[in-house]
Amino acid sequence: DAARRQGFDILCAAEAANQYIDEHYNSRDDWMFTTFFLGTLDTVTGKVAYVNAGHIAPLLVRNGTVSRRLSPTGPALGLDASFVIGRGAATLLPGDTLVLYTDGLQYSSWRNIWSKAVRIETCHCRNSKWNLGAAW
Repeated sequence: DAARRQGFDILCAAEAANQYIDEHYNSRDDWMFTTFFLGTLDTVTGKVAYVNAGHIAPLLVRNGTVSRRLSPTGPALGLDASFVIGRGAATLLPGDTLVLYTDGLQYSSWRNIWSKAVRIETCHCRNSKWNLGAAW
């Protein structure tokens, strides 16, 4: 909340990071990009504002099932400074869970990452408690 009051803007942060990567890394022989997820939660209203730059979509779990994915709002950072990055929104209700995870999960291969993401999405939830150990 303090960051929001001071004018922190998640879209500006994403654009600044994209520009920095482009200027400092992609002008040389080496090339760099990164996926990026940044969000803010208003704990009074449950509103989530987010930027998802090519990251695996977080899962919004409601009543024990995945009700929504917070899909990318733009490409990975560093691919091109001119790419447009957007902003997304969601609302968490009491008892909801937002599951964020990394594509570098346990240093897996790409095939394993996607199969693990599917297992997370399809795992059974009881009483709002995740058995993530069984999902891996």
